[in-house]
Amino acid sequence: MNLDERDIPETQLVSAAQSGDSISFELLFNRYYDMIHATVLNFQTADDTVNKQGADVATLLEADLSASPNAIMVERQDVDKVLSEYELGI
Repeated sequence: MNLDERDIPETQLVSAAQSGDSISFELLFNRYYDMIHATVLNFQTADDTVNKQGADVATLLEADLSASPNAIMVERQDVDKVLSEYELGI
């Protein structure tokens, strides 16, 4: 009986890939290659009266995307970290 690669738990593949197993890395890459990686930031405007609505819209959009089987959500703090490191390099 051949084990389907989708039957291998993600944690097992990640652990093996981090240990240098190239086959596990390739399986992970293939599993998530076609997926959308997204983050939703708060919508901002110069009009302070609608800033709360911008945050609400961002929350609703993030909830909708996270329910999609074709999307992987990136945490906002991770994006903030990358952006701050990028600004330091400029």
